[in-house]
Amino acid sequence: MADYFSHSLDILTQKLTSWSDALIALLPNFVLAVLIMLLTYGTARIARKITEKTLSAVFQAVSLRTVLAGAVYYGVIIMGFLVALEFLQLQKAVTSLLAGAGVIGLALSFAFQDLATNVVSGLLITVQRPLVVGDFVKTHDYRGHVETIGLRSVTIRDLDGQHVVIPSKDIFQSPLLNFSTDNIRRVNLEVGVSYASDLEQVAGLVQEALTSLPTRLKTKPVKVQYSGFGDSSIDFVARFWVASCEEVDVLDAKSAAMVAIKKTFDAHDITIPFPIRTLDFGIRGGERLDEVLPRSEAA
Repeated sequence: MADYFSHSLDILTQKLTSWSDALIALLPNFVLAVLIMLLTYGTARIARKITEKTLSAVFQAVSLRTVLAGAVYYGVIIMGFLVALEFLQLQKAVTSLLAGAGVIGLALSFAFQDLATNVVSGLLITVQRPLVVGDFVKTHDYRGHVETIGLRSVTIRDLDGQHVVIPSKDIFQSPLLNFSTDNIRRVNLEVGVSYASDLEQVAGLVQEALTSLPTRLKTKPVKVQYSGFGDSSIDFVARFWVASCEEVDVLDAKSAAMVAIKKTFDAHDITIPFPIRTLDFGIRGGERLDEVLPRSEAA
């Protein structure tokens, strides 16, 4: 039994000695690895600041600058960590970490596919800038002003004053109407006049009435185009432009146009007819009710 314990003690002593020798031999590399990590940390902070400063002159979106600067920061940290592991002669650990990171990244890509799509779409929206904060836009039947543009979603305040949060991918992958791009809007006003009216006179009077509107865009002419023969009127559409993209300005201009047309028509005895319905009681048509029914029933 004494020989067994003595043999075991010798083995343990040899192991501890070999480990201590290996540790002493690895001590310079360990110190160098620590210095590399300290240098990496300082370099990563400097790289993040330089990235944020550089991107601030290119991109206005704070979220995009933060994400890209963070990616640079952690990229430098990871590179320095891998180099430190190499100096510690842990090549197998490096290989295992890279393989594990690949597997984890693949699993996360499936688990957070929608989130990743929204983030990528948010980045592309920020880079391409189809809309900016304050723009008046329409998308997915929502119309309003852009309040915030994030990586995951865009917030719009609609015409009722409510906040609408729309995922970035829905905006990037769907039609987007940005009224603020040209900052002008066209007003289309549908009107009908009596069949007895002089159509050329009507068109001239409407053009004259709308041309004098103070909110009309002077660089674009007023258009009056007849659109069809209605049940009780000849219909036309009056079109003019306003120098604003705001919905309230368009509605005000349309209201002013209606008042101006009505005043002009009243001054020239032009009628905007009521809907008229003719009741035809006969099989052949064109017969009155008292002609179809016996006189006693018609009474």
